[in-house]
Amino acid sequence: MSSSAEPQPNTYMLGAIFDQPTAYGSIRAIAVESKTGDNLISLYSVLVSLMFIPAWKMACRLADHLFHEDIEILKNASAPPWDQSRAKFLAAFTMPWENMAATVGRAKKSTGQQVALFTFALAFFFSSLVAGVLVPPLLVIGTVAPVQPNVVYFPTQPLGLNSADGLKYQALIAPAAVRAVGGVGAAQARGGVSVETNLLPISVGTEPVLQVDYSYAVTGLDFGLQRLSQLTQTVQGSCVTNYDWVSGPDGTEEFDFYHLWNLPNEVVAVSRNQSLHPPWATMHKHPNTKQTTETSGNNSYAVVVHSVDRTSFTTSADPWYSTTQGAGDPLTALYIGPYQVRPGRPPLSCWQKDTWSFRGEMVNSVFNLGNLTDIDMPPEWHDFLRIQFAAPKIVDIGISLGRSTLVSSTTYLDRITVANFDADSSKLERDMERLVWTAYVASCDIFRESTMVVERYNIPNGAANSDRAAQFVLSTSAVSTLSLSVLIAVPAVCATLWILQIFLL
Repeated sequence: MSSSAEPQPNTYMLGAIFDQPTAYGSIRAIAVESKTGDNLISLYSVLVSLMFIPAWKMACRLADHLFHEDIEILKNASAPPWDQSRAKFLAAFTMPWENMAATVGRAKKSTGQQVALFTFALAFFFSSLVAGVLVPPLLVIGTVAPVQPNVVYFPTQPLGLNSADGLKYQALIAPAAVRAVGGVGAAQARGGVSVETNLLPISVGTEPVLQVDYSYAVTGLDFGLQRLSQLTQTVQGSCVTNYDWVSGPDGTEEFDFYHLWNLPNEVVAVSRNQSLHPPWATMHKHPNTKQTTETSGNNSYAVVVHSVDRTSFTTSADPWYSTTQGAGDPLTALYIGPYQVRPGRPPLSCWQKDTWSFRGEMVNSVFNLGNLTDIDMPPEWHDFLRIQFAAPKIVDIGISLGRSTLVSSTTYLDRITVANFDADSSKLERDMERLVWTAYVASCDIFRESTMVVERYNIPNGAANSDRAAQFVLSTSAVSTLSLSVLIAVPAVCATLWILQIFLL
């Protein structure tokens, strides 16, 4: 769970027993308000300290039976001064707990046994202090709460994404992508994603060829699944600048054309007359994506950059932002910047392989999760995951972000009649790194986002009337998650010790 957005109070339950996911399974827990959790920690500190009073009394009685010599013998005037002092110290040490210091003793005259008794008393005293500090924090084991079933919304994907319903669906999921971008900074601080960019030892004329490799894993713990925390989606992908797909401009020199995968029906035209807009990129799925997702989980996609003709006061040799001297007069160059991004910027040819695993078993497709042994997943989750990962998540993110896809768009300055951006600080590597991280955050938060949809556009809910679909948790600083075992064990042990000392002493 990576998003920085706090869930609304009506989206989770307090006081209900649930399974808190951990890296190794789940723990029975209960969620309360964070203030209540703080108060319980203070209360349990007192309870832990109270445990040691009856425990000390019973230890004293046990020592009374184990050692046959009374400690008063040591205090006899005929005893050596050191033994007399030690006996008085033992009596004073035990007095705050119980007025039976003499029973501590009956220590044998053996110096070793006397030292052992003193050491035990000292260790017992410090143990009471340490336990009062260390045990109560074991009560609070997180900041998650179970979701309210009636707020879970799994939108059913329309058949045609270019239809009116498809546009509504896109409007519904787009806010999640924006929130995922906002959560990238916090996610990067925790790590979990690898993005590496390498300059390949080949070139196309004077153009460099870059390769971006990335990988990450999303677990059931990241999803927030109560009983399937060991479910894991492993993602590996790679992109390379592909100049073979770039064709020359048309006769009017108004467009650059990109023949993706050299397929006749996959041609993208990039206008050269968008200098008033920030740089951006479009994401394109391979036409066989549906088939490859269902079979191998290995998908192809392309990223086409729209940066041509953007003006800048700085130069760049980056493949996506390589500049040339502008053709305008010096006065115009002074006002809008002397450099322009060159035409024919290369697209990225990419592939991504997704695998899913659970307790050592692996499948190649999200459509085959049901083949994993012992995975008890609600049917609604199967459908939901298939919709969410029918294509590489990075493609969905790029589509949803639109003209905010690239980091370079943040350096864009609109001056009404002209526009500029900083070509020098704009890098293909930075753009792809943010896209990969955003895809990772968005993947982690798919269940969380199902509780944050405001406008549903009359799109049917795939989780309607299903309590099992709500078997996941939400993370929020407003709650404290309490370990049910510690919550019960501490007062139970405390009460048991007090009852025992009443009946035994």
